[in-house]
Amino acid sequence: MEGIDASVLIPAILTLVGVFSGAWLQHLFSRTAEKKKQFEALRVQSYVDYLRAVSRFAQAAKTDPDKRLHILAEAADAKTRITIYGSKKIVELLASFERSGATLGTEEGMKSFLLLVSRMRFESVPSHETVSANDIESIVFGLERK
Repeated sequence: MEGIDASVLIPAILTLVGVFSGAWLQHLFSRTAEKKKQFEALRVQSYVDYLRAVSRFAQAAKTDPDKRLHILAEAADAKTRITIYGSKKIVELLASFERSGATLGTEEGMKSFLLLVSRMRFESVPSHETVSANDIESIVFGLERK
């Protein structure tokens, strides 16, 4: 058996290196995209869970005051996840709402909460479609203020 011709061996090796490099890069990009997708899902879920807890808390205040402690725990869990997964802007807006007393019974609290909800929507909808503050207010509070 004579030596292998370098003109055949080098292209074969380069082809193998290219295939393995391509497969490795595809795997790396796929993992990165999957991590990003999972992170976004966790972010949006924490936003939804928080808004759900706030809504349930407001309803429990009217019907079943004993549920309020359980719902407060749910809200605290969602706030903790928002602190981890939420964007800088959402964390700032949530902190502002908390500093205002985290109540929807005041004008300042309502405005702060509406800003938070609007920003959560902005970050969660891929096309960043805008919705009027009045529409969000009507949905969240079930009323339309003048």
